[in-house]
Amino acid sequence: PSKKHLFSTRVDWNLNNANNFTFGYQLGRSNDLRQFSGTNRLADALIGRIRDSDAFNATHNLILGSKTVNQARFFSASTSGSSDRKEDRIQLQDTLTHLIGGHSLKFGGDYQNVRTRFIDRFDATGTYRFSNFFFFNQNNVSSFQQNFNTESDLENNYLGAFFQDEWRIRPNLTFSFGLRYERETVVDDDN
Repeated sequence: PSKKHLFSTRVDWNLNNANNFTFGYQLGRSNDLRQFSGTNRLADALIGRIRDSDAFNATHNLILGSKTVNQARFFSASTSGSSDRKEDRIQLQDTLTHLIGGHSLKFGGDYQNVRTRFIDRFDATGTYRFSNFFFFNQNNVSSFQQNFNTESDLENNYLGAFFQDEWRIRPNLTFSFGLRYERETVVDDDN
C-alpha cells in the first residue's frame, strides 16, 4: 500500500501596531511499501520508500516608523527517508526596507546551514556473481562484492548579503538596481 499524509498550520499574531508574528508548521509522511518500486535490482525493490519531513518557520515584522520596516525569518526543516538520506536545514534571513523620496532601499542577509547524511545501500548486503548457469547451479561463486561504510556525513553553509534600490523616477517608470554577495562553502565531508 501507498499512503501520504500532509498537514500544515499557520498562526498569525499581532502583538501591537509595530510587531506582528507568523508561525508555521508543515508535516509530511509518505509510506510506499509496494514490493516493486520500478527498479531492476531485487534489493532495491524490497526496500520500502518512507519519507518523513517536518518544517517550522517564524516571521517577525517590525515597523520602525512610517518609512522603515524590518522583517526577520527563521526556517528549520528535517527530512528523512528509509533508503537514501537524512537532511537537516536551518535558515535565517533579515531584510530592512526604508523609503526615502522616490527610493525604496532594501538591505538584507541570508544564512543557511545544511547537514546531510547519505546512506548508499548499493551492495550493502553483497552481490554474488556467477560465470555461467553451470557454476550458478553448482553454487560456485566467481566473485562477491560488498560495500562497507555506506554512510557519509556532509555539511554545507551559505551566506548572502544584498542591497537593492527601486527608484521611482516617474509614476510609470521605475529603475531597479542592486548588489548581492553570496558565499557557499565547499561541501565538508566528515568521512
